[in-house]
Amino acid sequence: MKRIKEYNNYIKKLSAFFMLMIVIINSGCIGAGVNNCSKKVIYPSVSTTDIQKEIVKQHSCLKKTVISDVKADIHLKLAILYSHYKNTSPDYKLALKNIEKYGKRKPYNKQTDEIKHFSSLLLYINKLKIKCNKLKLGKKQKGVKQRLIDKKNDIASLNEKIKFLKEKNRELTVDIILKKEIIEKLKRIDIRFEKKRLE
Repeated sequence: MKRIKEYNNYIKKLSAFFMLMIVIINSGCIGAGVNNCSKKVIYPSVSTTDIQKEIVKQHSCLKKTVISDVKADIHLKLAILYSHYKNTSPDYKLALKNIEKYGKRKPYNKQTDEIKHFSSLLLYINKLKIKCNKLKLGKKQKGVKQRLIDKKNDIASLNEKIKFLKEKNRELTVDIILKKEIIEKLKRIDIRFEKKRLE
């Protein structure tokens, strides 16, 4: 009985090992598949329409592989794809993140001069992009400030008009009161004349 349990455990472990091997082989990132995921191409020749597909493919390979050098090469390829001149919507921030991940997997002294140069260019591009965004924000803020100043000037102008109209209203009110008093006086005079005529 004890031997049967040992035999069953041995079979379970063996089948688990074979299942793991099948999963790794099917992932496409081992053996012949490694070449598929991390071709040692410094600048891949892809069409504009295929760049996004290639990025998705590389991310898929990145999730499947466990080999550090292969992961490093995939991060390098992703950095290149994100900043590729044919990429219609380049993302230099993601390119920089991937080149930094590449740098963590490949020590600086083992990186080629091209990679070091590429990394410094991406860093510089990101700094410029941040400055550009700050300038755009500054211009927007200046535009908002100018509109606020214009609104304040409009309000001041309207307040002047209101003040003028209130003054006019006060003058007309005084004029109306005076005219009412004159009308009342005339009515009284008219009543007196009427009484005298009737007597």
